[in-house]
Amino acid sequence: MTNGKGTFRERAARGAALLDKRFGRGWARRVKLRQLDMAAGSYQPGAGCGCILAQLNSVEVDGRHGSYSRGIEMVFGDEAFIGSAETHNRSSHNGFNLYGAESDWDALDAVWRDEVRSRR
Repeated sequence: MTNGKGTFRERAARGAALLDKRFGRGWARRVKLRQLDMAAGSYQPGAGCGCILAQLNSVEVDGRHGSYSRGIEMVFGDEAFIGSAETHNRSSHNGFNLYGAESDWDALDAVWRDEVRSRR
């Protein structure tokens, strides 16, 4: 899907490049593709699905709950304003979320799976 903001594939590629910078290329090995669900903003290791950001900021050793919000803070740092329209747009621009009128989470999941596989 495209809406003048880029296709899902282009947006996920931008997001993956940000993750490369933040976590190094090894981040993809930490993502559990079977549990990838970009619509799920939280992740409890061993107990459900989660988006890329929630999976990457969960700590499996102590079972800490991962969250989309914490992931946004990790990726965007001091420039993250959780809940703001600017943060939502920036997140969507980088494939971590959908823009307001979009609803095809399955398509976003699919392009993220491709990004993860290409980095393993």
